[in-house]
Amino acid sequence: MRSLWISIFLVSMGSVFGQGENATVNIQFVDAPIPFILSEYEKLTNKKIIRDAAVDDAFLSIETNATMTRREAASFIEKSLLLNGFVLIPSGPDTLKVVTSAKVPRSEGVPVILH
Repeated sequence: MRSLWISIFLVSMGSVFGQGENATVNIQFVDAPIPFILSEYEKLTNKKIIRDAAVDDAFLSIETNATMTRREAASFIEKSLLLNGFVLIPSGPDTLKVVTSAKVPRSEGVPVILH
């Protein structure tokens, strides 16, 4: 199974057109492990990810036929994670924590990426 989603990534998102912020990518994660998706998100954003243990066992499909910039692709991944119960919490200028929505410390006033 691992070779399936890796090959899908290499064919789609691995096709980066252009360079830098204006490079475009395609996203096709089919039943991919969340840690793999987060690893690719790190490459798009140059941010470090700290993830909760509950995230490690989850799988998710994120697919689109559209070609996007790296910034748009990162936003698309963020929205897909949020829609599926995963929250990105800023933890410094270049680090994010990823937890399930059940673990968000709502009473602590933690800023959460919701866009």
